[in-house]
Amino acid sequence: MSAYRLTREPRKDLVSIWAFIGADNEGAAEHFVGSLVETFETLAQHPRMGRSREDLCRHCRSFVVGPYVIVYRVGTAGVRILRAVQGMQDLPRLFPA
Repeated sequence: MSAYRLTREPRKDLVSIWAFIGADNEGAAEHFVGSLVETFETLAQHPRMGRSREDLCRHCRSFVVGPYVIVYRVGTAGVRILRAVQGMQDLPRLFPA
């Protein structure tokens, strides 16, 4: 398995992350968002790397990158990235049952 797919929400998350960091340092924003994308690729190669997050949604997993959490789901076609958000957010609120 080596593919990942972004849903609409994580695309918006990446834009927000870039805008937040980029307000102070555009180079740092590029670097950090790039590291998130590299992590998506790594998760596609090693999908069980993150911890199970059944508390958030069925068959979900998460992986921490700095202060951010990538929430994803493993499927037969690869990894589907569901969110990339600050870890201090109320994560269960982002994934209503």
